[in-house]
Amino acid sequence: MFSPEDYARPKGESPSRPTLVDTKSKLLSEICEKSNVVRVIDDYPGYFPIFKQLSIPDRIGYLSQKNYKTQDYLDQGATRVIKTWKELQDDLPH
Repeated sequence: MFSPEDYARPKGESPSRPTLVDTKSKLLSEICEKSNVVRVIDDYPGYFPIFKQLSIPDRIGYLSQKNYKTQDYLDQGATRVIKTWKELQDDLPH
């Protein structure tokens, strides 16, 4: 997986360079054009409008940080929120 930080401007740098959100949106758009992305998991609620705009059907918020609450993810477009990776085991085919 790419690291958007490699392509985006650090905070406080030249406003002519893309932001981290701009970069993640561009790179993920390119991935979605080439592949059928059906699920995304992220721990930052601010990216969920991008995932929703790209019509990714399963948008999972991961509560790894105490900075955010479940509603923060849902308000931004997450379809569900998990607190542990173990919660995804129910999604595995048996």
